[in-house]
Amino acid sequence: MVRNRVYKTDAVVLKQMPLGETNRIITFYTREYGKIAAIARGVRRPGSKFGGSLEILNHVEAAFGRGRSLDSVNECVVINSYKYLRQNLTAIAQGIYIAELVDIFGEDRSANIRLFEILSETLSNLDRYENSEFWVLWFEFRLLHFSGFLPEFIDCVECRSPLDRSDHTFNPVAGGILCPLCADSDVNDQSWVVSVTGLTVLRYFQRSLELTLGQADADISVVDLLDVKTFLRIYMRYIAERDFKSTGFLDLIKFKNN
Repeated sequence: MVRNRVYKTDAVVLKQMPLGETNRIITFYTREYGKIAAIARGVRRPGSKFGGSLEILNHVEAAFGRGRSLDSVNECVVINSYKYLRQNLTAIAQGIYIAELVDIFGEDRSANIRLFEILSETLSNLDRYENSEFWVLWFEFRLLHFSGFLPEFIDCVECRSPLDRSDHTFNPVAGGILCPLCADSDVNDQSWVVSVTGLTVLRYFQRSLELTLGQADADISVVDLLDVKTFLRIYMRYIAERDFKSTGFLDLIKFKNN
């Protein structure tokens, strides 16, 4: 089967990298093709045909031409630039963070439509709503689910017994929360304790995976979200086997705002 040399798709711009004096390599996450890196030729020239369409976090419709090693960006039209998000430095930092997560967890040339949908949905939520901390955590949770890395929070991952309302041990190797009996026999230096407050929100997220949450659902105290944020940050780093570049910027912005 012969593939078309030119193809078009919805995409979100994840990052840019200079290439020579006038070109850039743009990384997109696309609806139909997963993650794509392509050359935007002449994008750094004054009066480039691309204008500001290739700014990071833009939701665009892009046309690509296939190349031997890298495809090229032929055309790019902005669908949503999330202009209100760009007026808030915290929201910008959060958007860059979720773009980095998609760049790490998204697979090259392998479509994951649900991942694309929650990426564009979360950018829209950051653009429209308050409670941005909630929307980032909700994105992280669903990213783990749609990437196949979501742990078990409802029952003990070892013996499958229901978990009572208390602090519990999380074992990333086992892939979930352990009851006290299993934790005594299976705890290791990679395990850590998840508070009852954090576990309550994580269970809420797990039970809501098939739902579309709205602003009323996001009205959870930032204090209640702190343990969830800590848990997801540690677990994401464990799965990715690396630190995230954007978290330093995100934490700096939040420190200055407090």
